[in-house]
Amino acid sequence: MNKAINQDLALWCSDFVHFHLPRWEELPDIELYMEQVIVFIEKSLSLFLGNNKEKIITSAMVNNYVKLKILPPPIKKRYHRRQLAYLITISILKNVLNLTEIQVGIRYQVLLSDEKTSYNLFCQEVENAFSVLFSQIASGGERVNIETDVLRQNTALLMAAYALASGILAKKAIELQRIVSLNEKKVVKDE
Repeated sequence: MNKAINQDLALWCSDFVHFHLPRWEELPDIELYMEQVIVFIEKSLSLFLGNNKEKIITSAMVNNYVKLKILPPPIKKRYHRRQLAYLITISILKNVLNLTEIQVGIRYQVLLSDEKTSYNLFCQEVENAFSVLFSQIASGGERVNIETDVLRQNTALLMAAYALASGILAKKAIELQRIVSLNEKKVVKDE
């Protein structure tokens, strides 16, 4: 990869190193209408768009998530902090998981703790993952010595391979969590 591309990539990655997801306490504590929700989510996740003109979220997506019971329904067409946390989580995870896997993963995580704790943990883990991966590239690969040089001609291929590996691992973890959850329900039911 030439030097200009390396510098552009390093600069782009530095934004992700410092990326911050709004925590539960930072989400609006007022009721929002659909259009306000869309604006809030788009603004919160704008870094994901880059130069892409695609929408991160639309009202049709939100309605579909409610219909599929992935997202708690609004109350009198108004969305609360709880729905915003779900929408941020779904909007991020849909890049690597299908909606069924997201639904199972969210439900399992919420079983382990409450929604607020689960959401804040999710935000922290996303930020940690971004920091680890993107700081390697932002620093020119000097900070962390990984097995292969990320700043080379096949950076896109290498990162796609990491994304694939991470996605497969996440799907397996969700599958195992689902099995454990089903077994726990069965044990309780049999008692």
